Amino acid sequence: MAFYVRYFDAEALLPKEEDIIPFIASLNMLSPKEMNVLGSYMGKLKSGTNRIFLDKSKKKYILAIGTDKTDIADFQKNAKKEARPNNPRQVKPAIRENESVIDTAKLNEGWYLYSLDYQRFEEGIYLPYTFKAKIKDVSLEDAYKKMSQYLMQKHQDSLIPDFRPSLVTSEPVTE
Repeated sequence: MAFYVRYFDAEALLPKEEDIIPFIASLNMLSPKEMNVLGSYMGKLKSGTNRIFLDKSKKKYILAIGTDKTDIADFQKNAKKEARPNNPRQVKPAIRENESVIDTAKLNEGWYLYSLDYQRFEEGIYLPYTFKAKIKDVSLEDAYKKMSQYLMQKHQDSLIPDFRPSLVTSEPVTE
């Protein structure tokens, strides 16, 4: 089984699993510790997508896809064609004739985006922030109460000024 291997911009279609370590080593981008992590995955890779995570946060990884293709252009052409439709997040369902498109303007009717300026104590100083919340149509004072209550629960070190109408702004939600 061949492996399509990609690490950042470097990619190759390697004929054997044993070729992965020399290919990655030739890039000179991994530390010895990361190379040891890569070595621990060898012999465990399977057909399909394998992510070899190089750090605990799982932000840095090597992609190794087991395939029967022998040419990288052929692999990439088929991968793009086959991978996209199977991802349910990217496939939009077709609208049937008897179904109507949901009117987002109606869904957002009566909802407003309220903004409140406040300060939080960070690194020994108070820093300014703007908090925005989507709230069903309420008065400015009620919106202020909801937002300040939330901020005090979330960030006890917040400095929220006393209510005045100019402190809270609102605009209708359109999208």
